[in-house]
Amino acid sequence: MIGEKLNNYRITGPLGEGGMGIVYRAEHDVIGRQAAIKVMRRELAANTEAVARFINEARAANAIRHRHIIEIFDAGVLQDGTPFLTMELLEGETLATRLHRLGRLPVGQALEFAIQSTSALVATHTRGIVHRDLKPDNIFIVPDDVDGAGEMVKILDFGIAKLHPTMGGMVQPRAGTLIGTPIYMSPEQCRGSEGIDHRTDIYSLGLILYEALNGALPFSADSPGDVFSFHLRDTAPPLRNLHVDVPEVVDTIIARTMAKLPEERFVNAAELLIALRQAAQQVASAAPLPVAPKASPSQSAMPARTKFLTPPVTRNTTTLSVGAGEKTTQKRQLTSTAVGPSRRVLIGAGAGVAAAVAVLVGALVVRAGRQAEQEGGAPGPVPEPRAAVPAQDPAPVPTPDAAPAPAAVAVPSETPPPSAEREANDRPARPAVTRPVRPARTIKPAKPPPNWKRDVRKL
Repeated sequence: MIGEKLNNYRITGPLGEGGMGIVYRAEHDVIGRQAAIKVMRRELAANTEAVARFINEARAANAIRHRHIIEIFDAGVLQDGTPFLTMELLEGETLATRLHRLGRLPVGQALEFAIQSTSALVATHTRGIVHRDLKPDNIFIVPDDVDGAGEMVKILDFGIAKLHPTMGGMVQPRAGTLIGTPIYMSPEQCRGSEGIDHRTDIYSLGLILYEALNGALPFSADSPGDVFSFHLRDTAPPLRNLHVDVPEVVDTIIARTMAKLPEERFVNAAELLIALRQAAQQVASAAPLPVAPKASPSQSAMPARTKFLTPPVTRNTTTLSVGAGEKTTQKRQLTSTAVGPSRRVLIGAGAGVAAAVAVLVGALVVRAGRQAEQEGGAPGPVPEPRAAVPAQDPAPVPTPDAAPAPAAVAVPSETPPPSAEREANDRPARPAVTRPVRPARTIKPAKPPPNWKRDVRKL
C-alpha cells in the first residue's frame, strides 16, 4: 500500500492496525494536508455486516461534526472492493496508553477529560446516535491548538454505534446478541436487552472515569464470568476510601453513572455535564490538604500510651503593637516536658543505691567499734551523731613506766538515726582511730619457803 494513491491522498507509511482494519499515514497531493487512511481488512470485506459497521463510523462522525469527535473527510472503495476511510491525522496517545504509562490521573485532569467526552456525548445523543463502545482505547488525547497549552480528547470508532433509523446503516442485532467490549459494557448490554439507549454510554463513561482516578478497574477481569458478575450485581468500592484526594462529590457522580438500573443514572449526558463542571469548579477552588506535622524524635521514639505528661500551664503573654500603640493580652499554653518511665526508674535506683551505701557505712563503723572495745576495754563516751571528728595527730607511744589511760572510741548505735543515713554521703570520712599499745606485763616467780628442802625429806 505504500506509495499508492487513494483519491487525492498518497499513502506514505503505516500508523497502526486494529480489529477492523489497518491505518496508514497519507498526504494530499495538491495542498499537502496530512491525513490518516483506514483500510478495512480484506478478509472482512466480503462480510456485509462488517462492511456496514465500517461505513457506520463515517456516517456517525459526519452527522455529529463535533470538536471532540474525530473528523472523517472521505470514504471510498479500492479496486478489489475493500472499503477505506480518510480521516484527520491525530498526534498523541490514547487514554489507555496514558493510564498504562502513569497509572492514574490527577483529579482535575481526569475531570477535564470526562467533561470533554461528555460534551461529545451530548452532541452524539442529540442526533439519536449511541456509541455503545466507549473505552480508553477509543478516547484519543491530542494537544489543544485552541489554548496552546492544554490537551483535548477525541472520541474514535463509531463502528458499532446505534444510528438513528433515518440514517440507515447496519441492521440492528437481535435480542440476546452481545455488542461491545465486555469490560466496559453496561448491565443491559451484558444481558443483550432490546431498546438500549444513550444511558449505556453514561455507564461506560462513569467506569472510564473511575479507572482514570483509581489506575485500575474496580473488578478483576480474569474471566468473563467475573466481568459480567460485576456489571450485573456487584458495586464498585468508593474511590474516597482508596484515594483521599478524590472529593466526595466526584464519588457521588461516579456512583450515579454506574447504577445498575438505567433509570437511576443521569437522565441524559447534558445533566451529567453540568454535574461534572460543578465538581471541577469545586476541585479547582478547594484549598490544598493540610500536611500533618512530623513528631519530634523524642516523641516518636516512645509510644503514646507510655508518656506521662503533667497538666498544661496557662500563662498570660502581653504583646505590644508598635504601630497602633495598643496592648493585647494572649494566652499561651505551656506544656511540661514528658517524663518517660525510664527516667523514673533511674531516679528510684539512685535513691536506693544511696540508702544502701549509708547502711553499709554504718555497719562498718559498728564493726570497728566492737573490735576496739574488745581490744581496749570499755568504750568511752559516745559523741553526738552530727558532730564532726577533727583530724588529730596520732598519740605518742607511752613508756613502760607510765600506765596510760585507754583512748576513747566512738561507737555508734546499732541502728543509726535517719539523719545519719541522709548525711552519710555528705559527711567527710572519719579519721582512723589510733589506740596506744599497752606494754606487756612481766610476772616474777614466787620465792620458795626457806625450809622447803626439809619438808621434802619428811615426805
